[in-house]
Amino acid sequence: MHALEHGGVLVQYNCSTPCLELVRNLQSITREYDRAVILAPYSRMDARIALTSWGKIDLLDEFDRERIEEFVDKNRGHAPEGIR
Repeated sequence: MHALEHGGVLVQYNCSTPCLELVRNLQSITREYDRAVILAPYSRMDARIALTSWGKIDLLDEFDRERIEEFVDKNRGHAPEGIR
């Protein structure tokens, strides 16, 4: 929550079985950004991928690089306290 207050974006994924390719693909995106984009597993959600920023969420059933990058670019830094 604190990262979201500062304009961060959280990228979470849910895999019922090992999903190394998905994790590698998500890491390749999150590593392009500074610490304002956080990648974390979350097994208690229905979606395979959840993108969360301050007041925004997007749920994906499969990896979509363009959609993820668009969400991050559009929402990173837009929060009450800005990126620090």
